This record gives sequence, C-alpha cells and structure tokens, in this order.
Amino acid sequence: MGNTCSGLCGGGDKDHFSTPGRTLSSAPAAKPASAKLPSQKQAQRASTTGGGQTVGGTAARSADDPRAAAARAAEARLQQAKGKGKLGGELDKQKKQTMNATRVQEARDNLARKETERNAEIQKYS
Repeated sequence: MGNTCSGLCGGGDKDHFSTPGRTLSSAPAAKPASAKLPSQKQAQRASTTGGGQTVGGTAARSADDPRAAAARAAEARLQQAKGKGKLGGELDKQKKQTMNATRVQEARDNLARKETERNAEIQKYS
C-alpha cells in the first residue's frame, strides 16, 4: 500500500536517504532578524507627546501613592471581614490554622464522632 502522499509529495519511490546529507555545522548561517528603525519624524513625535492619560480621564486619577492605596484596600478588607458574624469568625479561624493543627482537629472530631456512635449503640441495647 504505502503512504497516501508518496506519489504527490515525494515524487514516487525515491529513497530519501540515498544522499549523504550534511552535518549541523555545515548549514549556512542565518541572518539576524532586525526591526525597521522608526523615521526621525516618528521619533520626534513620540518624545513630545507627554505622559498620556489614564482610562477614565483625569478625574479617575488619584494623587495617592501606591502604598496609601494598598493601605486603604487592606482597611476595606478588614472592615468587610468584621461583619461576618459567628460562622464567618469560625471560617477565619479555620483559615489561619496550620496543616498540622487542621489534622489534629480532624482527628479529635473523628474520635468524638466514634465515641458518640459507640454510646448510641450501648444505649440501644440497654
């Protein structure tokens, strides 16, 4: 049968390995790719345009430095976290646990569950 493309692409049953070929170091050196340099007119225009404008206009700009903005964001997260109630507090407490503390707590919960099941079995037969 053979390759479907053998008659179209390769030109028939020609052996591809009949010629000795060439080594990697004998390949012609490739030209380094270079980008087209901008014209003088474009270079002058780019240097005189200024700082640009933030999306949303100048009203969206804040005079605060990044450190102050980060502090405000942290305060907002803290205020948002305070209003979670009892379940939110328990969730935060769980998130702060280490892996080892989580495993110890899980083991305690499993032991308590087994003890409860054992007591239920004892009461059932009493």
